[in-house]
Amino acid sequence: RVRRWEKIYGEKGAALNLAQVIRMLEEIGTGGAGFRFMYAAFLQEASEILNNSELKQLSFELTEAGDMWRDFAYNSARFFKKREGEIETYDQIADKLAAIARKEKDIFTKLEKTVKCG
Repeated sequence: RVRRWEKIYGEKGAALNLAQVIRMLEEIGTGGAGFRFMYAAFLQEASEILNNSELKQLSFELTEAGDMWRDFAYNSARFFKKREGEIETYDQIADKLAAIARKEKDIFTKLEKTVKCG
């Protein structure tokens, strides 16, 4: 959908949508990266309490996903403000989101298997 924002909403509307996504990720009470860092900390604590090394590894992976979200927000904000940076098009924004989605799908698939196996 992000790829079509500019066509659907126009330049200004697409930019406002992007700004809202950035605010939701980084500024509105999430602890940054849309709660990924907080959830990673929870998994780390759970790994210690349950003596489960798989949960600890997943906490590291989720922290990496959080870093990807933070990088996305930073570079998208530069794009929104029309500053030079890694992102120059909505296609690149969509590509970054797709990469994050793949990583998170992998993490949560592993987490589901870990929890089911106990």
